[in-house]
Amino acid sequence: EGRYYIGHTPVLPLSANLCAWGALLNPVCSPVNLFVNVFTVSNYSSSPFQAQAWLNATLENAAESPHVSSSNIAQHPIRDPVVRLLYAKESGRPSYGTSLLSRIAQPNATIVAQFGGEIIVPPGSSFAVYLYSPGTQRINAELALGWWEE
Repeated sequence: EGRYYIGHTPVLPLSANLCAWGALLNPVCSPVNLFVNVFTVSNYSSSPFQAQAWLNATLENAAESPHVSSSNIAQHPIRDPVVRLLYAKESGRPSYGTSLLSRIAQPNATIVAQFGGEIIVPPGSSFAVYLYSPGTQRINAELALGWWEE
């Protein structure tokens, strides 16, 4: 049906005492539920860092990623997602929400977390992945997400 979407953030710099994040926001007026399938975090540096998944975290200083597409490009017209892929390059730690899990992004590697749609996000809610700076070194990372809408 063309309701599976894939997207990624731009490269996100991590610097001292600041976080970066990417999130799927299901708008308040949305007619769909968001089913989180997978996220990946790519670490383009020589230092590890922590990635944490959150539900309904604070999403401050957000920009919208232009890097989103339906995975069914044979369908015409291609459906646009209702859910928005947001990100922030410099942010504080979340001050609200529920932490779900933590992963370590090893140097020059990509981690994958698969959920198979088991995380269901209703309208007015969000799923976010926060990336935590390990210290004073500047690190570049990227986050990709896959989801469907019903």
